[in-house]
Order: sequence, then C-alpha cells, then structure tokens
Amino acid sequence: MTASTSFLQGSINRNMTKIIVMWFFLVAGLLRADFATQTDWSGGPSVAGPVTHWGETFESSVDISWLSIPGQVSLSSIALATPIEHLVEGSFEDARAVCAADVDGDGDIDILGAAYIDGVAWWENGAWTEHTVDNSFWANFIYTADLDGDDDVDVLCAGYNPETDEENIVWWENEDGSGTSWSEHTVAVDSAGYMSVHVADVDGDGDVDVLSAGFVSWPRSLRDGVVWWENEDGSGTNWIKHIVDDVIGFGGSVYAADIDGDADLDVVAVLLTCIFPFEGELSWWENEDGSGTSWTKHYVTYLWSPMRCYPADVDGDADIDVLVYREGGLDWWENEDGLGTSWGSHSISGPLSVRSLYATDMDGDQDVDVLCASYYGNSIVWFENIDGSGISWVEHQVTSTFYGASSVYAADIDDDTDLDIVGTADADAEVTWWEVTEFKPAGELVSSIFDLECDPEWHMITWAWDAPEGTSIKFQVRASDDYTNMGEWSQEMNYPGSLQGILTDRDSYFQYKNILTSSNPACSPILEHVTISWTPLGIASNESSVNTFVLEPTAPNPIVGSATISFVIPENSHVRLKVFDVSGRLVDTLVDENLQAGRHSVVFDAHDLTSGIYYYRLEAGTFVQTRRCVLLK
Repeated sequence: MTASTSFLQGSINRNMTKIIVMWFFLVAGLLRADFATQTDWSGGPSVAGPVTHWGETFESSVDISWLSIPGQVSLSSIALATPIEHLVEGSFEDARAVCAADVDGDGDIDILGAAYIDGVAWWENGAWTEHTVDNSFWANFIYTADLDGDDDVDVLCAGYNPETDEENIVWWENEDGSGTSWSEHTVAVDSAGYMSVHVADVDGDGDVDVLSAGFVSWPRSLRDGVVWWENEDGSGTNWIKHIVDDVIGFGGSVYAADIDGDADLDVVAVLLTCIFPFEGELSWWENEDGSGTSWTKHYVTYLWSPMRCYPADVDGDADIDVLVYREGGLDWWENEDGLGTSWGSHSISGPLSVRSLYATDMDGDQDVDVLCASYYGNSIVWFENIDGSGISWVEHQVTSTFYGASSVYAADIDDDTDLDIVGTADADAEVTWWEVTEFKPAGELVSSIFDLECDPEWHMITWAWDAPEGTSIKFQVRASDDYTNMGEWSQEMNYPGSLQGILTDRDSYFQYKNILTSSNPACSPILEHVTISWTPLGIASNESSVNTFVLEPTAPNPIVGSATISFVIPENSHVRLKVFDVSGRLVDTLVDENLQAGRHSVVFDAHDLTSGIYYYRLEAGTFVQTRRCVLLK
C-alpha cells in the first residue's frame, strides 16, 4: 500500500471535501453510526478529554504544525539562518500592499499587489506571470475574499480613482474564477478618503462585509469615522452604510475580531485623533447583538502616534489580544479577562517605523509570531514568540535592504507546507517572497481522549494522508475503561488496518498518537483525517446480525483517501469483494478467499483513484449485493 495522492490538493476542493465529510459524520452521529473521525486540528492543543466529538482540538503536540495548513497536520519548522529571497516583480511602482491567495483556482498560492501608480495586479505562481486587475486605480490596501458568494477569489482595494478624483472602496469580480477577466464594483465613494479597510462578516449572515476607517478632513461632514458596509444580498452589488462611530481621526488600522468572546465580531482600531500633537487611542466597539446595528465603544488606552494594530491571541489563552505599533515601539495589549474590560501592556520591540503588521504561526510551534514591514528601516522582520506567552521574543531579520518596505504577508508560496513571507517595497518597486523556515525531521500529535459512550467491538483505524518520498506517517493507539489511566501505547502502525488484537473490546475510551517523520528537508507528510470504527456491543441491529448477509456502507462515505468496508456472512463462505468504476471496470479486488461466519472489515485504499462514483460488490455463495460510494480528492 502506498500513499500517492498529490502533495497538496486544491484549496477549494479540499474545503468542499471537509464540508461534505463533516456533514456526513454529523448526520451519521445522530444515527448512532459506529465510527468517529477527526478532519481538522486548527483549534489547537490542551483538550485532554474525554470528549464525545473530536472537533478541531487535541491534547498535545511536539514539533507539529496545525495552523500553517488549516484542517491538516504537518511537521513544524525552524528559522533559517539566512532567508532565501525570490523576486516576483521589480517594477511595481509605488507598491503599497500585498496579500496571497489561489486566484486562478489551480491549487497553489498566487501573489497579489496594490500600488499607488501601477494599480492592482496578481502574479501567477510558477513563472510569476503578471496579470492586471486594474491599472488605473491607485490602491493603498488590498484584500481577497469571496464577495459575491460564487466560491472563487475576488479582490477588494481602497484608494484613489484619478478619473473621478475620488477616494473609493472598490472590488473586482473574478468572473470565471481564472483571474483573467475582472468586473469592477464600487462599495463606497467619499472624497474624505479611507485610511484603513478590512473584510469580515460583521452581521453574521454568512456573506462578506467591509469595514473602513476614514481620513481627517474638512469640513466635518466628510469625516466618516469607523464604518461598516453591509453586503446586503451577498452578491456584492448592493451595499448599505452603517456608522460604528463617527469619531474624528485618522484610521491607522481597523479590524473585525471577537474581543469579548461572545461568538460575534466586534471592531478594534487604532486612531490618530489629533494631528498636532500626534495623539491617538486604541479602542474597540462591542457588537451588542451580533447584527452590527448597535455598538458600544470601549476605550483601551491613550497612545502617542499610533500607526498600526492587529488582533491575535498572542499569549495562547484563547481570547483576542491586540498588537499595536506606536511611535516608540511595538507592543501588545493583553485582554486580561477575555471580555475586553481589562487590558495590560507588554513590549515586543523598540522603534521600527512599522508600515504593516501581520500575526501568524511562522514556525509551526502552535503560538502566534509577529511580522513587520519597517518602512524607514528598509526591512522585513519577524518576531518569534518563544514560549507562546508573549513575554519573550527573538527578532529574525529577513532583509535589511528592502527600501521603503510597505507591506508584509505570510502564506505557503512553495507548497512545502510551511509559511513563507511576502512583501512589497515602495522605493524599490518590488514584490518579493522569502523562504524563512525549514522543517524539523520528526514530530507527534496526541488526540483528546474519545468517549465512545458504549462498549465497543473494535474494527478499523483508517487515515487519509500524503507522504512524499522520504517521509512517513504512523499511528499508535490505546484504549481503556478508565480515562484517568489509558495504559501503554500500541506498537506503531504504518498503514490503516484492524484494531482487533491491538485494543481490548469493551474499553470505551480511545486515544491515538500521530507520528510524522521526514528525511527530506523540503517535504513534510500531511495528515488529512483519521477515522476509527467499531460495533456497539449489546445494541441490536439488522445490519450487524450474524443471521443475515449484509454489506455495509463505507466508513466514511464520501471517501477521502481510504475507507473501511464491513460485511457480515452468517455461514462459512468463499467471499469476493470487488470495486468497480461507473463504467463497470474492475479497479480493485479487496477480498477473494474463504472466510469464517461473522463480521469482517477491510480497508479500501483509494489514494490512486480519481474522484467520482464507485460501486463495490460482495459475493458470498449465492448472495450478491452491490453498494455505491463517492470518492473525493
């Protein structure tokens, strides 16, 4: 058995697969299905259990990255002594902002840029072919989002339209999802200007809205303050203006984040409220009912010349803190009670002249690091959060010759499962990316203890994975009737297989350990999902009766990588279990042998097959039954 799926599947297909799989397991769970799965680990560690649903969390990990590729597990990374620089574009005049996304839907990450002279463009990953979105719009900010709900990547910018002499918020529709044809749509027009924008579902209705913070101008009537624009019907063609606060000031940064932990999006911003002297504030506005119609302002602190902010869980305590750059240094403000009512300040660095901030887990050690573009320092730096508490930081210099560094972003540009850094430089007119980390050779992740809530007869463990040459994925398992004493781990399992003889039936608490290794410094194995199956003992079921021939549905179905097929034969029989494609072509023979009466399970490894509908047929004596399954890649 080999793992021969593509190293990284397209993000759209991967996300759709997860939605279908999670929906299937939810429905199956309600029907007392005899399997459980985990498809995502991005919620992080520290949930020992017992749990009755794995969700997106786990107990612990060592040298494992669960944030760099949402919904997957890979090896962690360490900082390179000398980052490797790759020039994307050297003549993007007055480059102001950068981001990254799969613009053309081909499964790799492209780079997008906004410039105040050369407009808006994107570069296709590979030869970095430039594609123009709009070369007549002078852009300050750039974001990607699905603004019209058609499942492809659109582009939103704020800037100046020289043809109308107006400051606009504009988005361009990716008409066919390929990034080759774009239609312009206006969100907002205001001669006062927009100093900061952000995209988020402010009213929780499932579509993407737009936040903005305005520019100080005269007369007063032209000052918008903090505003959000409602995507009225989800199509991006009708926008309704809602005032969060008509505060007077420069909008240094505005973001949507759940500051008070009530599961809706609030607004956080730094504002320069007085030009001379350069006084400002950090504040957040509570979205009182989650609809974005009623807001309460919470003042956090006075700041001298605040320039940028960025919300993130800096100390790993599951609430949202706020990173702030103000004249004199880079700090973060701790949300001490998780409600946004008590804040404490912590320093990260001294003066940097930060033009752009970005926070993410750069080294895959499950905490939040900080990226900065230092305009007058001509540098890109990232600060490593040493122990995840936000108290100790190590500065890593990515470059010190990036003149007029104006923007910074992180994404997996080279498809090696770790995060790279992307930046723009105003004076250099450059768009560049850097490889800044390298993989650690081994790591492991331990799941939360799963409570089956029944006495099980154990069947199979299966998982979907990518393991390029020189890498491996292995599992260890254990089960117990006492979750406070789970006992010893099993021997390592190299491939999906039976749990019989490994676990003791009726032990109702289960836990797995995922072990990843790599001897290839350019590659990491990828875990996509893991599934266990069992039969609840003492629960009557026509399908599991040993008095009847039964061919059961695959677990899971839809299949992602591999699945378990179980069947019951009430008498000793010669059994054939075969898989066919929709044309009737035989693609695999899973069983062709004499078997004893009882329930049997076998792993169907579908890694080498393409997505689609398949049929599997059981022949046992005179009994014949065929079922259908769906394979998703």
